Amino acid sequence: MKLLQSFYILILTPFSKLKINRTIRHVVIGICFAVLMALLLIAYSYKLLGFKPDLLKQSLVECLLIMIIIIMSIEGKLSLVSWKNGLSRCWFLCSGLIIASSFDHEVGAGIRPLGFMMFFIFPALYFVWNNRNDYEILYQLAAKGICIVTTIYFIICTMFIPLSTANDFGYRYVGTTTNPNFIGMISVVVIISALYLIANGNRYAILYMILAGYASMYTVAAISRTSLLIIVALILVFSIYYFRQKVCNGIEPLKVVLRYVITMALLLNFALAIPISAYVFDMKAIDDKEQRTQEQTAVEMQPEKETVSNAKASAGLAFNRFQLDGSDTREISSGRTVVWKAYLKSMNLRGHNGEKLLYIEEYGGTEWAHNTALELGYRSGILVGILFFIVEIFSGIYILLCLFGKKRNKSYHFFTMLAITAFGIYSVLEVAIFPFGTPPVLLYFISLAPLFNCRSGIKPIEGDKIISN
Repeated sequence: MKLLQSFYILILTPFSKLKINRTIRHVVIGICFAVLMALLLIAYSYKLLGFKPDLLKQSLVECLLIMIIIIMSIEGKLSLVSWKNGLSRCWFLCSGLIIASSFDHEVGAGIRPLGFMMFFIFPALYFVWNNRNDYEILYQLAAKGICIVTTIYFIICTMFIPLSTANDFGYRYVGTTTNPNFIGMISVVVIISALYLIANGNRYAILYMILAGYASMYTVAAISRTSLLIIVALILVFSIYYFRQKVCNGIEPLKVVLRYVITMALLLNFALAIPISAYVFDMKAIDDKEQRTQEQTAVEMQPEKETVSNAKASAGLAFNRFQLDGSDTREISSGRTVVWKAYLKSMNLRGHNGEKLLYIEEYGGTEWAHNTALELGYRSGILVGILFFIVEIFSGIYILLCLFGKKRNKSYHFFTMLAITAFGIYSVLEVAIFPFGTPPVLLYFISLAPLFNCRSGIKPIEGDKIISN
C-alpha cells in the first residue's frame, strides 16, 4: 500500500503547487460531480437520444472527471496515510484479480476498466482526502452537483414526459429511460443527496425537501420495489441519525424537529398522494370511457372493451407487485432465489465468459445473477466474489458503528451511511457493478474514503471553509 501511495505522491505533488483559489477549486469539483451525474442520465436515455454510449468510453470520461476532482482536492503537502489492513487488502486483491481475469478470458464490457478504477483511480481519491480529512466538503459538493442536475432532469420529465405516459409501460413510469428501475436508481441518489444536505442544515433545505419528495413520487410511479425498499431503509437511517445527532444534541431542538416533520410530510405526500390520485383519476377516466362505449354498436364496442380491460389488467398487474399474500420466497424475490442457486453452483476459480449469461433451467433461458458479488464471481472467479462480499461486510459493520456508536458522529458519516445502505440493498438484489453506469455505485465508491483511513476524529485543516450554502 505504501508503494502505491508513494506513486500517488510522486504523480500528484506537482499539482499541489497550483495557485488556484479554493472557491474556484470547489466550484470545479462540484461541476465535475454534476457532469458525472449528467452522463449517467444521458446513458439511461440512450433510446430517446438515439445513441448508446460505449462503456469503455464512458469509463474513460469518468476517470478523467475523477482525476480532475483529485487534482482540485489537493491541499498542501501529501504524505503517507495508514489504511485499514483488512479492507484495503480485500479491495486491492479483488481489483487485481478482476484485472488479471480480464486478460485471461472475456469477462464482459466494462469489467477491465472497473478493475483499473478500483485499483488506481478511486484509491487516489481516498488518499488525497485521507490527507485532508475534511470529507464533509467532498460530500457536500457531490450532493449539490447531483441535486442541481437532477432538478433539471425532473423538470424536463414533468414538462415533456408526464406520469400519464406510464400507461404505455404497464403502468410503470420510465421517464426518459428504457427501464422503470433506472428511474428508481436516479431517485435513490437524489434522496441520499437531499437528505444529507437537509441534515446538515443547508439554507436551501426546503428546496431539497421538495426535490426528495419528487424523487419519492417518481419511484412510486415507476413501481420499482428495490428502490422503494431502499428509500424506506434510507428514511430509517435518516430518522435514527437525525434524532441521535440533531434532536438530542441540538441547540434548537424545536427547529430541527420541525425540519424533520416537514421532510417526512413532503416525502409521504409526494410518494403517496400524487401517484394514487393520478391512478384513481385515470381509472375513473377509463370507467367513463367504458360507459360511453356501451352506447356504440357491438362491432365498434368490442375492440374498445378489450382496450379498457387490458388497461385495467396492466394497472392491476403493476400494483400486484406489492401483493405478498400466498407468495413463496421465489415469487416474492421475482425468481431471484432460483437464479442465485444456479449461479452459486456454476462458480469456479477462473470465471466464465461474461458476454454469455448463465442458462437457468427453471427459466428456460439466460438471466443476470441479480447479485453483484455473484455476478463478479461468475465473471472473474469465486475469489473475486468472496472478496467483494467481504468489502460489503466491512461497509455494513461501519454503518452500524456510525449509527449506534458514540465516536463516529461527524456529518460525513451520515453520507457514508446513506450511500452504503443504498448500495448494500442494490448489490444483494441487482447487478450494481459499474460506477460509470449506476448512480448508487458511484456514490458508494466515493463514500468509502473515510473507511480506508485508520485515523478518525482528526480536526480538519485550520480555517477550513466551504462554498456558501
